[in-house]
Amino acid sequence: MKKIFQLICLFLVISCSNKKNNSEKELSHEVVEKDIYFAINMVLNDMEKTEMMEGNKDSYLVDKLSMPSYIDENRVLKKRIDSIYSGDFSFINTQLNQWKDLKLIQDSIKFKKLISSDLLKNMINQNAEDRKSAFIVNYQKKFGKKYFYRLSIPIFSRDKRIFLVDINFLNGGGSYIYKWKKNKWIHYQISDWSS
Repeated sequence: MKKIFQLICLFLVISCSNKKNNSEKELSHEVVEKDIYFAINMVLNDMEKTEMMEGNKDSYLVDKLSMPSYIDENRVLKKRIDSIYSGDFSFINTQLNQWKDLKLIQDSIKFKKLISSDLLKNMINQNAEDRKSAFIVNYQKKFGKKYFYRLSIPIFSRDKRIFLVDINFLNGGGSYIYKWKKNKWIHYQISDWSS
């Protein structure tokens, strides 16, 4: 009887140890590709809802993510973002370096068709006086009037309950914060721009 009791105790200790290891893996602070696609598809889902309400739908998403605008361009926004992420620059930089060359895969994207960033670059006429207008003409020849979006690399907080993403379109864009709050994701715009 004593040996059976010892075996049961050993089994329980091993079982509890495995559960602890599995829960630690689930709480990993590492941002993985699955997290990136989760964020992108959440943003695209929100955009889809807005587009349907407005009666407008742009079909394409650029297959390469951009750097978030606050990294280089906007010092006021950078301070605001830094406060949200508690100044955790090393974690932010790790994410940026890890995902800067990610090429999106169509099978992992919902709601939009991917369009090649290289193809778009080739449509820019560097010699044109008005490059934007020349680009639009070249683009419309190939794709008509269905335009595209470009998203930035989603930047997650360590607990993955917050992420920042930029949504860019032909005439502007904005920066958005997504937060897990009260068992659902909410988002709000923190900046916008036009071109």
